Amino acid sequence: GAGASLCAQMYEERRNRVRLSFNHPDRPEYEEEFGPISVSKDATLAELKASLAEVLGLSPESVHLCKQRGSPQLKEESKTLREVGLAESSTVHVGHGAPCGPDE
Repeated sequence: GAGASLCAQMYEERRNRVRLSFNHPDRPEYEEEFGPISVSKDATLAELKASLAEVLGLSPESVHLCKQRGSPQLKEESKTLREVGLAESSTVHVGHGAPCGPDE
């Protein structure tokens, strides 16, 4: 019945989606000021960044993402959240400034 499909849908969502809290780049110390937003683990970093920027009212080109404050920038924005290790995270850090190129 409908209950079983809802259950399957919730399982699917839990398995394939991640809930991420995030900060405003002006307030890096408040890591969970926003969110959590639910994102597909197969979304690309670029897609995640666009979603976060929209919530923050910022241009996606003006920010970069890190796994956590002080960790290296996630530069390869064509990679999925699974590929960069964010699929099991609960927060993502948003910083000012476009990411450096992958080679920088």
